[in-house]
Amino acid sequence: MLTRDAIIPKDWKPRRPTLILIDEAGRFGAKLGPVLNHLRRAATPGHPIRVLVVDQIHPNPDSDDAKDRAALKKAAFPDLALGGLAPQHVCALAEAEGGDPAVVLAGCDGRPRAAVLMARRRTVRYEQALADWGKERIAAAGEPAVKQALLLAALAGPLPMAVCEAIAIPFDLSRIATLFAGIRVQKTLPAVLPEDLAHEIVLRLAASLGETTVAKIIKAGTEANPDAVDRLIGLLWLTRPESAWARGMTAPNEDAELRAAALTTLTAVAEPGLTAQIEAARTRARRLVDETEAPDFAALAALAIEAERRPGDREIRLCEAQATVNAIAHYSTAQQVKDLERWGPAPYRRYTRFSVRSRHPAGRGQGRL
Repeated sequence: MLTRDAIIPKDWKPRRPTLILIDEAGRFGAKLGPVLNHLRRAATPGHPIRVLVVDQIHPNPDSDDAKDRAALKKAAFPDLALGGLAPQHVCALAEAEGGDPAVVLAGCDGRPRAAVLMARRRTVRYEQALADWGKERIAAAGEPAVKQALLLAALAGPLPMAVCEAIAIPFDLSRIATLFAGIRVQKTLPAVLPEDLAHEIVLRLAASLGETTVAKIIKAGTEANPDAVDRLIGLLWLTRPESAWARGMTAPNEDAELRAAALTTLTAVAEPGLTAQIEAARTRARRLVDETEAPDFAALAALAIEAERRPGDREIRLCEAQATVNAIAHYSTAQQVKDLERWGPAPYRRYTRFSVRSRHPAGRGQGRL
């Protein structure tokens, strides 16, 4: 497995046919394209390299060099979307974890982690099991300083412990260690895993710790590990129900409304520290618009994802709108109506990042973000 911090020597060559796994590839940020190109050049006919790139969303490896982009595209196999577990396997997993197979099967959507968590916590929805897990982890943190360190870890980990010291979090190292059983935390503040749990913790703590404290932690996270923060915010907008509430849909309760406001605040506060990531996304979106002139469905899908994960960026939303005509033409010609329905509405949704009603995380007053 290749990790984000791995260093591949420039003159490295495989000594045998080699398979490399890159999990959560989005954590590589802008390094992913150059890393893949480096591996592509290192391969030889006698010692080929196969790289399995895995992520929740299409990682979209990029490069500033047009020849490298074309070479990566040519070398790539077609994307493979992993389906869920078969019903009998979900039921077996639920039984092994002491849950009700019928309940777990109805609510886990075939996802192994969801099945395990639902079975262990006896819930009918994965979202509820995840919320309970997040609340437990936050409660275990206890004192405010440890909660601040937990937010920093969930937002931008792994990080040098010195980042906590730099922003004057008076943490208790032994207390933090209890939150990361089995992981050394003496010099490094680990990432919170799985990512679903990190998302839950970030939104709950960002809604409860207070604006000044949260802003301080966001700023420290973006300075120390901007790619991690950028990835997390993008996944929050892509996957969490709070993203719909932040865009103007009615939240089901006050707690949900506070988390939606926290997502909007988190995005706005982090953006000044993510200028390189945002500009790279804009450049990529403009290039994807040009690629959609041909019936390139991968480019259309990548552009839609780019726009969904940055709903307040007008330049990227404009790129998506410009590609709409191409999307209608290409999907219609290919008779891919379902794909067009999933893609089409996005440019016309009403995004309200700058006018969403929000409450202070502590519940004082209302204003506009």
